[in-house]
Amino acid sequence: TWTETGPLATLEAAACGVPTVGTAVGMLPDHAGLGVAVPVGDADAMAAVIRGLLDDPARLAAARSDARRAAEALSLTHMIEQIKMIYQQVTQRSVN
Repeated sequence: TWTETGPLATLEAAACGVPTVGTAVGMLPDHAGLGVAVPVGDADAMAAVIRGLLDDPARLAAARSDARRAAEALSLTHMIEQIKMIYQQVTQRSVN
C-alpha cells in the first residue's frame, strides 16, 4: 500500500523470503533487509526497483536472504530473548 505503517504484511512477506517494495513510511525505512523503500507517491521509483529485482536474479536472491534474516531478527522469539538478556544484565548489575 502507499501508506501502510503497520509491519504485519511486511514481516509476513519477509519471513517467506519476499522482500517488500514499499513507500518510505512506517518501519520499512528503519529496518534494513526487509525490502526497499521509495518516496511516497513515486510510482516510477517503485516500478524501477521491482524491475531491477526481477531483471537481476542475484540481487533478488540477496534481497530474499536479507528479508528472511531481517524477519528473524524482528521475530517475537528473538525479541523475547533480547528482553531476557537485558533483564539479566540489569539484575546482575544491581546484585554486584
